[in-house]
Amino acid sequence: MKFERFEFKFSEEHVKLIDFLNRIEFSMKKDPYCADGPYTVDSIYFDCKFLKDFHDKQNALLVRGKFRLRAYGNIFHAKKVFLEYKGKHGDFVIKERIEITSEMVKMILNGAPISTILGKNINGFSYSVAKELLMRPTLKPLTIVSYDRTAFILKIDDRIRLTIDSDIRSKRYVGPYNRKDLFSMRGGLSVMELKFEKDLPKIINEAIKKLDMVRVSNSKAEFSFEENAIHWI
Repeated sequence: MKFERFEFKFSEEHVKLIDFLNRIEFSMKKDPYCADGPYTVDSIYFDCKFLKDFHDKQNALLVRGKFRLRAYGNIFHAKKVFLEYKGKHGDFVIKERIEITSEMVKMILNGAPISTILGKNINGFSYSVAKELLMRPTLKPLTIVSYDRTAFILKIDDRIRLTIDSDIRSKRYVGPYNRKDLFSMRGGLSVMELKFEKDLPKIINEAIKKLDMVRVSNSKAEFSFEENAIHWI
């Protein structure tokens, strides 16, 4: 599966994001996945020994990417786990994902080269992403990020999506984990992301201006590496 879109991030006190939602609520509807409340998203991020992806982000390279395992709940117990690549070309985001088995998850987290474990399944990625995996056999799991997500979509255009991530927690990856053992990240702030293919509607842009909200470039993965993995090398 492949997504191509723009993503704008804002890091704010949760109460301010609720104020933002109140200003646009009649234009939005809840994503069916969170009809009964927020759902949990867990990610384990990978990098090589010299933290190439992390430093590419720190140096603000226009073209960069990262690999992660993602599940909706604890990665060691979830029914579905995805191996994902998230790349950036300026403000444009490209995300590719394939579902992998629990056996693959265990072998990858035990340090086996990802491309070797995927075998023919690597063809589920585009040529450029598969090539990246083949050329980087030293990718290792380094950090965990976990948060609660509430998601909304624009009523008249479901390609415009808004998510709010709260109670963001992180820890260096050392093996099986429990969310309650992870540490609060981003100083307790929540993160809102606007995801869209072309333009944002006027009502959203006006709400951003009225609340003096400023886009941030720092990703949850970047913060996690700064706090947990920067001394790994």
